[in-house]
Order: sequence, then C-alpha cells, then structure tokens
Amino acid sequence: MDIKIFDHPTWKPLDYFGISNNFFYLNYHTLISTWLVLFLLFIFGLIVKNSITKKNRIYYFAYKYVALFEDTVTQALGAYKPMHIVFIASLFTFLLLANCLSILPFTEEPTTDINTTLALGVTAFIYIQIMAIKKHGIKEFIKGYLEPFFLFFPLNIIGSLATIISLSFRLFGNILGGSVISGLWKYFIGGSVITELIGVFTGANILITSYFGIFDGVLQAFVFSLLSLTYLSMEIQESESC
Repeated sequence: MDIKIFDHPTWKPLDYFGISNNFFYLNYHTLISTWLVLFLLFIFGLIVKNSITKKNRIYYFAYKYVALFEDTVTQALGAYKPMHIVFIASLFTFLLLANCLSILPFTEEPTTDINTTLALGVTAFIYIQIMAIKKHGIKEFIKGYLEPFFLFFPLNIIGSLATIISLSFRLFGNILGGSVISGLWKYFIGGSVITELIGVFTGANILITSYFGIFDGVLQAFVFSLLSLTYLSMEIQESESC
C-alpha cells in the first residue's frame, strides 16, 4: 500500500553553488499554489475595480464584503481604523482562497506547507508589534515586557512569540488534516469504477469536498484572521492603558 500524501517534489536552486541545506529547498506545489492564489486575487481585483463604475451585483457583493470587515474590526478595536481593516481583510481573503484551492482540479492548498503558515503567522506577529510600537513608542513597548518586574522579561518574550506558533500550527494542522483525509478518500475510491460510482451516487465525494475543501477552509481562514485581530486588539488596549 503506497500512499504518497507527503511526497512533494522540491526545487534546489542553490545546489549548483554547492549549498544543499534543506532550509534552501523549495516546494514546487507550494510555489505554484501560492502564485495561483495571487493570480486569482489579481483577477478578482480587476473584476471588482471594473464593476465600481457599473454598480452591478459584483460591486454590491464587494461592498458588503468590505463592510463586513469594517464592522468586525471597528467593534473589536472600538474605533474605525482603515489600516487594520485592510490588513485583516487581506489576510482573510488570501487564506480563504489558499485554504479552498483544492476544489480546483490538480491543485492543493499552499497552507498544507508549514512554511506557508509560519510565514503568515510571522507576518501577523510583526504587524501587531509594529502597530503596538507606533501606538505608544518603543520605550513603553519594551517596558511592557518587563512587567511586573524585569525577571519576567524572558517569559514575556516567549509568551509573545507563542502567538506565532498558536496561529501557524493551528492553521497548518487543520488544513493538513483535511488534505490527508481527502487524499485517503481519493486513494480509496480510485481503485475501481465501482467505488468511484459509489462515491458519486452516495454524495460522499461532494460531502468530503464541500466540508474539507470549502467549509473547513473558510472556517480556518476566519479563525486565523479573528485571532490576529484579537491579538492586535489586546496590544492596542494594553498600549492605551500604559
């Protein structure tokens, strides 16, 4: 029984120069999937841009979509912050497409790669820290890590960095788990025409694809974005109390 769910071809661009460390290896599937998501975002952006002057259904859908993030971020932060709205909306939209990419033929989610989810976690972490520094200055920012007294500095640093692990590993684990289950199902029904027909007529194919390809993808994008917004809100509230 040979199920190659975790077998991903890699690109080794620095092998020519004698550098063969795994750190520099690139996953073909992750690269292609990520650029495909960015391409889809670009196309959707053009469509929405062209619909602004026409005031058609796409325009109103985009308007409601943006308004949803405006309301959510404003309620969480207690004030209208366009920069934060753009960040959270962009984060959710990218994750939405990335997590649901597997519904397209011959594609897989880039978020099944731990490097992608870690990069997203680091991005959210850096954004939150920059906003906290801009809010109350570098001096007060560092002072917050010395509370209640300086011996807690290492623990506060670890606690702050743990948000990266919390965000990235939760996303990675859930999306990878769904991908593995979907892969096992495809392997199981791909053995004969009978099992494939059973999957089609019983609705199992649609059920598994809908849940792990769409519902779980939307849910994990929402959780990641909402947690990022929560951490951002906590940092801003802490800065305002300083």
